[in-house]
Amino acid sequence: MKKTALPVFNFYAYTFLLIVTPFLMLQNYLQNAIGRLSRATLDLGFLEIPYTVLIAVVFLSTIFFIFRKKLDIYRITVLGIIVLFFATGQLIADYYFGHHFSDLQHNWHYIAYGIFSFIAFRRFSIKPVKLSVLLMKIFAMALLISVFDEIIQVFISNRIFDLSDCAKDLWGSVTGMVFVFFLLEKGKNIPDYKIRHPKIKDYFSHPFSVLFLETLLALIFLLVSSQLTNHIYVPQVIILTCGGGLVFFILLHAGRTVAVRWIIRSIGLLILTFILYSAFLKTPVLKYHGPGKMSYNGIPILFFDFMVYPDGGFRIVDKKESFNIRDKYKIESLNPDILLIGTGSKGQGGKGWEDNAMTEMIYNKSFRQVYQIIKQPNKQACSTFNRLKKENKKVLLILHNS
Repeated sequence: MKKTALPVFNFYAYTFLLIVTPFLMLQNYLQNAIGRLSRATLDLGFLEIPYTVLIAVVFLSTIFFIFRKKLDIYRITVLGIIVLFFATGQLIADYYFGHHFSDLQHNWHYIAYGIFSFIAFRRFSIKPVKLSVLLMKIFAMALLISVFDEIIQVFISNRIFDLSDCAKDLWGSVTGMVFVFFLLEKGKNIPDYKIRHPKIKDYFSHPFSVLFLETLLALIFLLVSSQLTNHIYVPQVIILTCGGGLVFFILLHAGRTVAVRWIIRSIGLLILTFILYSAFLKTPVLKYHGPGKMSYNGIPILFFDFMVYPDGGFRIVDKKESFNIRDKYKIESLNPDILLIGTGSKGQGGKGWEDNAMTEMIYNKSFRQVYQIIKQPNKQACSTFNRLKKENKKVLLILHNS
């Protein structure tokens, strides 16, 4: 067998495996087994350690020992960045799932497509090719394979098309590229780490700027799709991802002059200062400005659903009208005394509990106490939230911003 044949075979075999694996995962025996494996722990009496963590520690320790002579500050820094990439995906995606970092099913996307980037690199670097072209080819193929996989799952397994899974796959691919080109290759063939260039075409011919833009686009895609998981929002996800990437690129290119760069930095600093100031206000204020338009402590929140924690912190959450049992577990883990749900401008959200009741009492099994659920249209929910916070109530707000 020719030396070039094996990387080609590995690439096509692994691509086939990427497409087939989700259907195997749908088999109850396999999915349940992986779920049990993820939850299995070693009980030390004072501490429970997941077996998946132990296996990962043993594996990584072995890798460290084998390649210890090749480890230096540069590669250790890259390893830290890769861990940060995984943590970012864990923080952003599937908030209501409440996944633990050791959950194999949740992290499958990042691991599988990280490996894909390595195998694709071996496949497409057989012949001499510009590194910038190779980076774009791996990125595009990861996205195309992921989208194709989601499409055929709709017809074969009676599932829905989920762009958030595609975003996780793409984020895993970008993580894999960082692993290959900076950890394994140690930045070889990357002349410098410039991300800003005088001409637009230079952004797509310089390896580091290509990878930077791919990482940025993948991150925006992950952020948006994780909050708009319903398949009816596919057009909005595409528009917001492409639009957000384009706006950032315009700002990046405009900042090639010192004056514009300082203007952008000053505006960014002012926005960050305002957000931090708003976050530390003692009495949170929620205002209703019309359908799809809210503001929390002066911070405008448009279109997206959002959650305000009992301590006053807030975040964007998955846009949904109905909550399932998994969502309820996550909500109850926050241990509110009052769950206030803004049901939208016309009361279409907040379903999944007693849908005909506007208030009800629920027993939280995890904390062995009762909490109250209040469901109101958004305008009324905003007023109720402000009143409850003034009374120092431990209230969790979830608002369907429609």
